[in-house]
Amino acid sequence: MADNECSGPALAAELINTIASMDHRRYTYRFVFVPETIGSITYLSQNDHVAYLQKHLKAGFVLSCVGDDNDYSMIHSRYADTYADRVLLNVLSYKEKHTIYGFNKRGSDERQYNAPGVDLPVVCFCRSKFGEFAEYHTSADNMDFVSKEGFQGAYDAMMEAVNILEKNARYRMKVLCEPQLGKRGLYSDISRKGIYDTILVQRDVISYCDGKNDLLDLSERIGVPVSDIIDIIERLKENDLLEETKE
Repeated sequence: MADNECSGPALAAELINTIASMDHRRYTYRFVFVPETIGSITYLSQNDHVAYLQKHLKAGFVLSCVGDDNDYSMIHSRYADTYADRVLLNVLSYKEKHTIYGFNKRGSDERQYNAPGVDLPVVCFCRSKFGEFAEYHTSADNMDFVSKEGFQGAYDAMMEAVNILEKNARYRMKVLCEPQLGKRGLYSDISRKGIYDTILVQRDVISYCDGKNDLLDLSERIGVPVSDIIDIIERLKENDLLEETKE
């Protein structure tokens, strides 16, 4: 079962390599490799893991069926109101093909991490959701079903989520009114297709950087992916126009 059983651990291994190579990290990351259901139950039952994770876990993602090149999918947490829900939903909302499932469609270890009394901020990420594709639990779930492109897409999506976690904060402009962007190299003096849209997005980011909105809020307000906003934030910080607020 190449997609159902093997792709999730393979993606986790790739994410470990990438995250371990990052020079600076805001958070620590824990990867859990266990058999489905009994493994997560055992993991949670040992050494006060539930209490520790309830205190420290910011967001968690179950990785399952991430090797095919069909829809991107997520299964919400029990009430769809955790930080993990916000992060992954933002990433997938800008994918051309995506399907969002409520918790009633659960089936992997998100069941245990969301169990009453456990209540962790954990969602499930898939390409084709388990149980929703014809090859599921058949011999057709083989190396011909998964693809390099599908796996790469899943890796990219999860790295977008990691990047949001690492970069997300509330920012505030350090100057009053709109700054002069041209002299700072932030406003193109050459007209070309699409440049005005980019400038408008930058202006919108500036307008809403009042210390009240984090990057996910900004994305929802102005309708662009967080990854685009991060680039603008970095340029504004480099020009000493923006500062991170302390929550």
